Amino acid sequence: MKKEKNKKWGVIIFTLFISLTMILSIFAIVLDNQSTSLKYNGFKFLQTNDGYKVNVNGVAYTFQYYPTQLENFNLSQNTNDILSNSVAIAILFDPNSTLDDLMYIDYARFNFDDRTDKPIYFGITQESETYLFPVLSCDNATAEVPFIVFNISTETSIVQDNNCIILNAKLLEIMAVEERISYQMLGVMK
Repeated sequence: MKKEKNKKWGVIIFTLFISLTMILSIFAIVLDNQSTSLKYNGFKFLQTNDGYKVNVNGVAYTFQYYPTQLENFNLSQNTNDILSNSVAIAILFDPNSTLDDLMYIDYARFNFDDRTDKPIYFGITQESETYLFPVLSCDNATAEVPFIVFNISTETSIVQDNNCIILNAKLLEIMAVEERISYQMLGVMK
């Protein structure tokens, strides 16, 4: 009888141990996923482990940069009008860039594609066996289909040349200039 009582206590202690472990695990997850709320231009941002999340017209977007971090990149109203009034947008890049730059370009162009409701086309500035896109230049850009060109440069800037918007950047800054344009097209930044 004493063995049965000891066995019951063992089961109770084991059950309590498992329950306590599960409760503490849930508590740790909740603490880890806490986010910070920020506001910019009337939009509410949540800072999470994934980045800055914002809802625009009922759609959630995640960015790596908060808008104030990108305010130093000038984007003219004319550039915004060209992109906003276009039917589609083409994104061009040099396929012979370094692998590191190409990784950021690929990340930026796919994110831009996800953040706009316009059709996005891809092109390259030189022949490539890796990227099977058409070879284009700013000469091919039109008001209906303006071009965004990722130009690898140590000076980070956004420059407009007629219907061609040139994003001068390299590595991590490639994402920054893409996010600056995305914020503007979504109406978060002016």
